[in-house]
Amino acid sequence: LDVEGLSRLKVKKVFDSVKASGATSLLTGEMVRGSAGFSRDTISDFLADAIILLQHNPIAGATNRTLTLEKMRLTKIDDLIHPIQISPEGILLR
Repeated sequence: LDVEGLSRLKVKKVFDSVKASGATSLLTGEMVRGSAGFSRDTISDFLADAIILLQHNPIAGATNRTLTLEKMRLTKIDDLIHPIQISPEGILLR
């Protein structure tokens, strides 16, 4: 196997271990601009049960943060971009 193949196998092993434990988990990643997927390894997109995209788009000095549900396995989701605010109380959907 090449380096990329080994990396993908390691990511799959992490996902398999978490699922086997029965735990609910939240894994975070950094999206690479211009990439075809949401994760650097591209296999996480396929293995994950859900993908929640948080974005920060500063516009004319104002803060514009959004949440989009990109994937939610076995659940109907909307295609809306939801404005959010991050406060001391947590993430607030507006």
